[in-house]
Amino acid sequence: MTKIRLVGIGMLPQRDLTAGGLAALRASKVVLYSSFPHLRPWLGSLGLSRIEDICDHYADGGKDVDNYTAIVGAVVGAARRNGDVAYLVPGHPNLGVTATQRFLAMAATDDELDVEVVPGVSSIDTISMDLSLDLLERTCVIVDSNRLLLLRQQLDPRAGVLVYHASAVGTTTTDYREPWITNRIELLQRYLVDTFGEDHEYHAVVSQTVPGVRPRVSRGTLGKLSEAVRSIDYGTTLYVPPIVKRGVDENFLRLLDSGVAATRGARE
Repeated sequence: MTKIRLVGIGMLPQRDLTAGGLAALRASKVVLYSSFPHLRPWLGSLGLSRIEDICDHYADGGKDVDNYTAIVGAVVGAARRNGDVAYLVPGHPNLGVTATQRFLAMAATDDELDVEVVPGVSSIDTISMDLSLDLLERTCVIVDSNRLLLLRQQLDPRAGVLVYHASAVGTTTTDYREPWITNRIELLQRYLVDTFGEDHEYHAVVSQTVPGVRPRVSRGTLGKLSEAVRSIDYGTTLYVPPIVKRGVDENFLRLLDSGVAATRGARE
């Protein structure tokens, strides 16, 4: 049996790696990584048996699909050779990681391949901290920028929205160093303005990924989003707060109040 562990290492791995994640790394014969090359000294301090850098399979300026194919191939190849490997995934492996879905699809049709997803601290967790915001309390939907535009998903101004991959709108090219060259963010701007208005505020959030470098939150109005394209990199997620104050269902509110009263009476 060939085993691949997809280990979520969070946004700031030195802080976010879970006990389960560390156990998975130590149980693997080889630990592979293709992101955060500066992590190697820290990984070495964890007492891991063998660490391999496969960053050369990820080509800046290449097509997303080609990069995914190369990374998946490298990980599966290492697993076939060694029997048991771990692959480090920034954030949570099941949040916006195309490669994870490919690994799971392969395992579903290959009885000799076992893929385990080890959860990690996601960017949703760190963004809520960076904004000092309870996303559930305010109500928030999560979208991918390209799927939002491709599927013409309808947004509700009564709910906030987190827009992932705002640095790669309208492109399938991985321009990691200079994403603004191919980013058609003006298309996203128009779509958001249609729902929230051009004077509505957005927050561009970059969570901490390196020790000593603080998270960054910048603000602007949706009508000028495209003017900020050079400041929107691969670590940036947009948060657009709700614009419409929501009313309440008075009948349901009375039901909640009566339930509280009944509960209090029973306890007394």
